[in-house]
Amino acid sequence: MLMEREELELAIAELQTLLDANENREQSFQHYFENNKVVFDVMGYQAAHPLKHLPLDEEMKAKTGVTYLEPDFILQRRNSIYEILDLKTPQEKLIRDIPNRETFYSKINEYISQVVNYSEYFDDKANRDWVKKSHSIDVHKDPDVTIVAAH
Repeated sequence: MLMEREELELAIAELQTLLDANENREQSFQHYFENNKVVFDVMGYQAAHPLKHLPLDEEMKAKTGVTYLEPDFILQRRNSIYEILDLKTPQEKLIRDIPNRETFYSKINEYISQVVNYSEYFDDKANRDWVKKSHSIDVHKDPDVTIVAAH
């Protein structure tokens, strides 16, 4: 328990350093989370898997306009259910401050569409089988998705 606390304190300090440096590269945050899995542990996850280059069939390529999907993480809850996590840097402007109300910038629609595509990827049994064979991760159909962004 003491080691986990020390590891978490170091992870928090490292994250604060990234934020203080006004880091704007998503890859830096991806690297941070890949190297500080204790963050996922304290959030109640059993495992965190970065997945790169999930191959797409022709229909999905046409729908998304990309040749592969690249979710930041597939997280495994303690009950073994998986969900998808997508990171956005603190510099991403998602909420417009308008006097007396807040509203979203239209960019949020792109991010929502992106994570919906990630979830829909797992609707296809062939895709789930590929991930299971390639990464030993048995993701169920229609996993939950989460976008993490700072404001």
